[in-house]
Amino acid sequence: MAEEAEPFALVVRFMVRPGSEEAFDRLMQETASGVREREYGILIYAGHEVQGSPRQRIFYELYRNRAAYERHEAEEHVRRFLAERGEMLESAEVDFLILQDGKTPPGFQLDAIVAGAQARLRGMRERARILRAILAALSNLDAIKALVETTQSPEAALASVVELLDIDHDQARAVLDLQLRALSPQRRQQISAEYEQMAAEQAELESILASPDRLREMVGADRGAHLARYDERRLAPSVDDDWPGPPLGRGAGSGAGGPE
Repeated sequence: MAEEAEPFALVVRFMVRPGSEEAFDRLMQETASGVREREYGILIYAGHEVQGSPRQRIFYELYRNRAAYERHEAEEHVRRFLAERGEMLESAEVDFLILQDGKTPPGFQLDAIVAGAQARLRGMRERARILRAILAALSNLDAIKALVETTQSPEAALASVVELLDIDHDQARAVLDLQLRALSPQRRQQISAEYEQMAAEQAELESILASPDRLREMVGADRGAHLARYDERRLAPSVDDDWPGPPLGRGAGSGAGGPE
């Protein structure tokens, strides 16, 4: 198996300073919340208390690959964990592991697939919102041109487009920035085709999320693996450099695994 595709795991042993147990556990819980909500490359992320050793905490982390671990370490909630944990700890020991064999709990895979599908849907809905406004403007070119030519300022033109097409200011700004009359017929066709393709994929993703049976079928399937590793930050416009819409990404691990 190629190195970038191999699972990556580690175990971390923390010894918490006396009196810092509650503060450390709060920080750990806040970090774990960020992992659940925003990281899709982590298969297992578990923090444990140790029976008979009340100040010890053990983390086990299993990532899809080394790149997922490196992304985890760069996330904001992880950097916060790394910055704040130091004064709470007596020691931290890290063992990086080589996965030999085993079984990943299906629940973790389902969680990753659901989170990935939801992330993709959020990006697609925002993209589709802008595309709908552009398609509506293309159907009203003469009216848009008349508005732009008769208004006294860019702000007035923006407000007029909002009212004419019944869209919001972000959509109207995208319409005006695109210079609709300069679009070639091929480019207009491309925008329309992209919107139709996006609508079909959005319907498919919504169907997947609504069906427990389909989600179970996707565990281990290529499509499920794609959604599970989906990262919104990799979204990029597909209609060339003058794409008018806003970036689709948003601005992720405990950092427990890595030494400071």
